[in-house]
Amino acid sequence: MRRDVANYGSEIEATDELKDSAELRAYTDRLRVVLSSAHKSVRDNLDIAQQNQKILYDMHRKKVEFEVGDLVLTANTAGSALGKWAVPKLAPK
Repeated sequence: MRRDVANYGSEIEATDELKDSAELRAYTDRLRVVLSSAHKSVRDNLDIAQQNQKILYDMHRKKVEFEVGDLVLTANTAGSALGKWAVPKLAPK
């Protein structure tokens, strides 16, 4: 049985075709190289996606600075111990 790995190398033998420990070691070494290359590619794509998401988030974010004495609205989490009976939407602000 032969397997084809998309962009990370041509055909790689399955372990049931390997005859001795030298072939098994060579197979595992090749597999390690292929998997580390795939891992690096995925990591790079995740980094790019995170950067794009940050850019999109920052486009709609307003920088807010408060001065001492400004009135602000804060969250009241004192009733959160009530569990399912707490309705934050109806809680006093």
